[in-house]
Amino acid sequence: TWVATGLVNNVSQLKSFASQVKAVTQAIPFIQTTTYNGPLFPQWYGAIGDGAADDTQALQNAINAAASGSKLVFIPAGFYKVTSVLKVQAGVTIYGAGAASVLYADFTANESSLFSLETSQAVVLRDLTVSNRGSATGIRLTRFSESFVNQGSRIEQITFQNVSVALENAKNVLIQKCMFQGGGFAVLGGMTSGIEGVVLTDNTFENQTNVGVYIKRIKNLLIQRNNFRSNGVQTPELIRFEPELNAGTLSDILITKNNIVDYGTVAIVFSVRTGITLTNLQITENSFSSLTNTPYTIILISETGVLNKVRVERNQIINKGIALYARNAANLMITGNMVFGETATAKAFDFDRCSYFKSGNIITDQTLANTLANSTVITEN
Repeated sequence: TWVATGLVNNVSQLKSFASQVKAVTQAIPFIQTTTYNGPLFPQWYGAIGDGAADDTQALQNAINAAASGSKLVFIPAGFYKVTSVLKVQAGVTIYGAGAASVLYADFTANESSLFSLETSQAVVLRDLTVSNRGSATGIRLTRFSESFVNQGSRIEQITFQNVSVALENAKNVLIQKCMFQGGGFAVLGGMTSGIEGVVLTDNTFENQTNVGVYIKRIKNLLIQRNNFRSNGVQTPELIRFEPELNAGTLSDILITKNNIVDYGTVAIVFSVRTGITLTNLQITENSFSSLTNTPYTIILISETGVLNKVRVERNQIINKGIALYARNAANLMITGNMVFGETATAKAFDFDRCSYFKSGNIITDQTLANTLANSTVITEN
C-alpha cells in the first residue's frame, strides 16, 4: 500500500520519515515572542478627543492597561473631556504632544482632581495642557492617597489653565518647566499631611487670585529659577508659608534665583504659630519689583512659635513699601542685599523683637528710617 503519495510504502519507511521530520524541527531555532512595550493610546480604548465626547473611561482603561504593561500612555493632540477622577495605581508615565494635548476638566464638584495617585511608585505627568472648563472651582491636577507615601513623582512641561497642583503625603516631587495661568492657587502643599523634598524649578506663575505657592507642612523645599509675574491680574501673595498649629519642626527651605514681578500685598510671607519650629530658611539671590504701591516685599513673623536661622542674602529689591518686615525672629542674617526705594513710603527694614546681623547691604532712596524695635545685634553665624 502506498502512503503519502508513494513517499512511504511500509511501516519501516514511515518510522524513518518521522524521525527525519523530528530532526529537522529540532534544528529550527525557537523564536521568542515579545510583549509590546511601547506607549498605549487612549484611542485604542475608544477615546474621541474632540472636546465633546466624554473620554474619561477610555483614558482610565489606557492607564489601567499601562499599569500592568509598558507603563506608558501617550495622549495625542486633541481635546479630551474628563468628568471624573482618573486613578493611577502604578508607576505610569502619562504624556502628550505639548500644548496640543488638552485635558478638559468638566466637573461639577469643587476641588475635584484630574488624577488620583494611588501608589507609592513614581508617576510622571508631562507635556500636556490641563484646563478647567466645568462649573466647579478649585480644580486640581493631582490628589495623593493617604494610604501611600508617593515618592519620586514628576510634573513637567504642563500648561495649567485655572488648575492647581495639590501635594500631600509625598516625597521627592519635582515640578518643573510648567506654566500656571489663573486660578485661585497654583501649588498647594501639605494642607492635610506632610510633604518632603519638593523642588519647584523653572516654572512661570501668573494671575493667581489668592496665592501662587501656598505651603503648610514641609521639610526640604527648593523654589528656584521661577518667574512670578502679572499679566493683568495681580496675585496678592506669591509665596505663603503658614503651618497649622502644632505642626512640629519644619526646616530646610531655600528660595533662590527667582524673578518676582508685580504682586498685590507681599511677595513672600512666612507666618509661624504655636507649636511650630521653622529653622534653616534661606531667601537668596532673588529679584523683586512691583508696579504698584505694595506695602511689603518679605514678611517673617513668629507669633508664639519659633523662627530661627533665617538668611536673607544677595537679593535685589525695588521696594515701594517695607522691603523686609520681621517680628520675633532669631538669628536673622541679612547680608549683601541691594534695596532701592521708589516711593515716599519706602523703608528697608522694620524689625520687632528680633536678633539680627546686617552686613554688606546697599540701601538707597529709602524715605523712611529703619525701625529696629526691641531688637539686638548679634555676630554672624
